[in-house]
Amino acid sequence: LQADPEALFEKPLSEIMTDPDEYNAFVQEIQKSRQTGDTELHFTTATGDVRQVLVSASLSLGTTIICSVADITERKLAERVIHKAKEDLEKRVLERTRELNRANEVLTAEIDERRQFAEAIQLANRKLNTLSSITRHDILNQVTAIVMYLSLAEEEVNDPAAVMAHLKKIGQITGLIQKQIRFTTNYQYIGTRPPAWQRVDTVVTAGLKHLDLTGLRVEKQLGDLEVFADFQLENVCYNLVENTLHHGGHATCCRFSY
Repeated sequence: LQADPEALFEKPLSEIMTDPDEYNAFVQEIQKSRQTGDTELHFTTATGDVRQVLVSASLSLGTTIICSVADITERKLAERVIHKAKEDLEKRVLERTRELNRANEVLTAEIDERRQFAEAIQLANRKLNTLSSITRHDILNQVTAIVMYLSLAEEEVNDPAAVMAHLKKIGQITGLIQKQIRFTTNYQYIGTRPPAWQRVDTVVTAGLKHLDLTGLRVEKQLGDLEVFADFQLENVCYNLVENTLHHGGHATCCRFSY
């Protein structure tokens, strides 16, 4: 309460609980039951700040109330932050799912106008549905992890360092979910253009131009090789090398050859 302990001795509870309704309800409960279990209340500090506390109290001699108090302000703030993050995440997942569904509907509607691309469009639908299913499953797994870390934070509320560590984990998981959602954006246009002959050497160069290849040598032994493929081939090359950079351990070379 940011006050001298001696100044608090025999201080009226009404001066600490400045909300009259909350104070009256608390006192009535004490008078009725002579004791309370854990009750969430608001205490006002000597500097005028309001702290959220967990109080266990019992009525002693006369009108004296003996209270055991734990400050839960930071925990409640963390719960609100996590709750809002979860709501925002669920909203983004829902919006992204709707976007994927709308994209799928548009592709289906264009089948009659683009009969010459019928096979490509059918393949695109299967890929989009598979991608949506995988992404949804992965995101649900990450949400489960967030809920787990929230529970751990609640159990260790008296250990700020542990709570902050759990919140950091939640932030990392949220970032991973955002990355998974962005990943689906790269593939929402699969099949909207027909496959075409592409020079692989050129496709590889274009696919890697935005990657930081420091420490990784890329070798291309492709000559004049051309393949008949979807225009997402460039993204395929990008993902192959990006996975090597992030998961290849001590990989020093990535070779494209045939």
